[in-house]
Amino acid sequence: MKSRALPFRVLVCAAVLVSPLVAGRADAFAAGAARSFATRDGKLGFAATRGGPDDWQIYTRKPSGGHPRSITGSGWANSGPAWSPDGSEIAFARSAPNGAEYQLAVTNPVGGNLRIVVDSASSGIVLFDRPSWSPDGSALTFQGYDPALGQQIYRVDADGTDLERLTNLPAYAAPEDPAWSPAGGTIAFDAWSSADEDAVTDIYLMDADGSNLRKFTDDKALDFNASFSPDGDELVWSRQDRQIVEEGIDGNGFRVVTASRDFNADPAWAPAGDWIAFVSNRPACDGCVRSYNVFLMTATGADIHPITHTVGVQYLSPTWRRSNRGS
Repeated sequence: MKSRALPFRVLVCAAVLVSPLVAGRADAFAAGAARSFATRDGKLGFAATRGGPDDWQIYTRKPSGGHPRSITGSGWANSGPAWSPDGSEIAFARSAPNGAEYQLAVTNPVGGNLRIVVDSASSGIVLFDRPSWSPDGSALTFQGYDPALGQQIYRVDADGTDLERLTNLPAYAAPEDPAWSPAGGTIAFDAWSSADEDAVTDIYLMDADGSNLRKFTDDKALDFNASFSPDGDELVWSRQDRQIVEEGIDGNGFRVVTASRDFNADPAWAPAGDWIAFVSNRPACDGCVRSYNVFLMTATGADIHPITHTVGVQYLSPTWRRSNRGS
């Protein structure tokens, strides 16, 4: 699934449009009905094709169940939702049909008060994706493509001012998936190691101003989708498309949280630190054909269960409401 600097819509077509699903059992999630979630783990957001195979929209729903609610309208392809620290807004990337315009946008959790933070017409950047909020909510970091520089990591104030490029890596590196640390001083991201066919991706860390760039992983594996634990002491990420792994930010305590022959990626820690949401194409119910769904597991890798399993729908990029605003 990991692919070099491809547009979101191309990644989707290449990686998640699989054979049609057969009907799954209506009681597939019944085993999780009694699970309780902390008030701080109020809701999840994600991108999904509930409106059709090419209609990528942003949805929210409770982790314990309920009907997903769309917060974006049709017509644009939407990706990479990220809940603001106070829970009042969701940032996401969107692209107009035929690539006519690309934007980094923000809306409230019910889809109102849409505002554009950055657009391709004024910035020259295209293919926005994977926004991540600073812990105080004052700024966003994101990946974007500059025709002259290739894909890089950028930072912008939440009101759209003070746009700056944080990385200056070779075009082959195509840095992506930026994630801001809870303390605000560090940004994690992944990038390709070389232009060779046998290249791998590593997790990098840098200071929030783009300085002090250093490697966090160097294991000749595909490492991507890093996410900080709520206390900032650990990183969780996808390794080799098959494992969700974890390690202390000090480089100690590496462990595999979950592993299978299936695709496992997009890990996102719950605000209370007790659950991790992730995307997998493991069967979401008995009789289901493989599809990309959102799963939950405890922080130790136990109690793995799907929270989505709609026939014919694909899901990506789970994000938690990181506040105590309730469910």
